[in-house]
Amino acid sequence: MFSGRYDVRPTQCVWKKEALVKRTLCLAILFLVAIVPAVKAEKPVDALKGPIEKVIQILQDPQYDDPTRRADLREEIRALTNPMFDFELIAKRTTGRYHWENSFTPQQRQEFTDLFAEFLGNNYLTRINGTIKGLQIDYLDETIDDSGKRAKVRTKVPQSKGDMAVEYSMGLRDGKWKIYDVYVEGVSLVQNYQNQFRDLFEKESAAQVIDRLKQKIEEQKRQNETST
Repeated sequence: MFSGRYDVRPTQCVWKKEALVKRTLCLAILFLVAIVPAVKAEKPVDALKGPIEKVIQILQDPQYDDPTRRADLREEIRALTNPMFDFELIAKRTTGRYHWENSFTPQQRQEFTDLFAEFLGNNYLTRINGTIKGLQIDYLDETIDDSGKRAKVRTKVPQSKGDMAVEYSMGLRDGKWKIYDVYVEGVSLVQNYQNQFRDLFEKESAAQVIDRLKQKIEEQKRQNETST
């Protein structure tokens, strides 16, 4: 009656049931794909406009002139602006591909990226401080390349001495448009820092460059404290 062996092979009936279930699941998945619209990335200009307008609102808020509130408000600004940038790509382009791949360890790459993001954010806030009142940004146009992964957004900032042209180079990363370079009156942000870091790497190691960047950030913090 009991042979002591158990045949785990499915019977022909079971195989048919499994095949039917698989076909049903496949049809259901295809149906869902057909009826659910593809999620499209927002337009490059929209990825800029929303956060920038919120930043301007914070900077124009009377609370920003209160030294006791400024640090918290600056953190709010960073929370808005940091997601706008592809800091990893900016860091890679700034240091140059050779130094990025050969001079830095993986840990140093991450450390440099985080520090450079902080440095750029501090520099941005310092430059616009005191010039934000009445600031207006006109969004002119956007162009997306044939690959659909690179875009340029042209803007202008009206000023008493004439309009200032600002162009954003953006790339599609994980379904979101992020800035990887900014041109102010035709001058590239990345190229400007690239020249500086090229000179540094001729004399210093990656560790020394990172230490120098830390020192610059400390200087920025002291300047911000004296300006409040």
